[in-house]
Amino acid sequence: AIEAGMGQQAEYQIISALRRNPYHLELHRLLITNAMAQGALSQKKIMQLASRGQRLLELSQTNRADLRLVLQFQQQYGLQAQAIALLRSMENPEPSEVLQLLKLLFQEEELAAYLEVRQQLATPGLESLPTIPLYDAAVTTLVSGKSEDLEALGQRIKSYLDLDDDSGVSARMLWFECVTRLAQADASTEALKALQARQEDHPIQHARHWGMLHQLGFHQLAKAQALQYWTRLMGFQPANLHELSVISDAFQTLGLNDQAVEWVKALTPSRIYWIEEPTAPDDVIG
Repeated sequence: AIEAGMGQQAEYQIISALRRNPYHLELHRLLITNAMAQGALSQKKIMQLASRGQRLLELSQTNRADLRLVLQFQQQYGLQAQAIALLRSMENPEPSEVLQLLKLLFQEEELAAYLEVRQQLATPGLESLPTIPLYDAAVTTLVSGKSEDLEALGQRIKSYLDLDDDSGVSARMLWFECVTRLAQADASTEALKALQARQEDHPIQHARHWGMLHQLGFHQLAKAQALQYWTRLMGFQPANLHELSVISDAFQTLGLNDQAVEWVKALTPSRIYWIEEPTAPDDVIG
């Protein structure tokens, strides 16, 4: 059924088999991989499968392959807090797993936790990963918030910005995140253009850029950019609740009520139950 693309039928068969044999590891694995292949899931289904993932780890005694499968599921469906907790609980993590944890902590803006992990984990081979110094420098800049540290980061990261490897991708993303979080409008605009030129931009980054412009008082410019991006956004289905909340918050902040309602209606395939205030609280019709 899975190979034939009949995911729903496969799910019923796997669950039926699990009722007869709840300790069968391969059935738990199949249930998770089958769900991930289906793409969009309801939040209820995501939480049920998250519990299945925890059960799988209990049964397999945290087998490494199962850990990676559960992590993949958690990240695909935006369960960032669970992914962070799982990565932090791992014994003797590999360098790639520590890097994965640090990336999540940076993404979630848990900078104190990032610094704590860097102090606690002396994983062999970690320092040789080329993106680690870039993340460390970005976190140092955001923690200090000083313009001279941001300038120093710009000088340090400059040589990476034109590279096509992972270091270049990380450098462009980190530079955008730093200048946007520190509300540097011109630098954020240029950093976003650099991401667009290489097709590395994400709707979340655009939404955060509009929010920053609005916060700085560039209300009309933020609205104009959001409306210009509108047609591209309409084809975007958020992969997780984090993406959904960032974008819906941006529309609510900008007061683009009609667009917010239209975008929410277009999310039907994601089977969202509830979105808090995608439009202004007093937008009764919306």
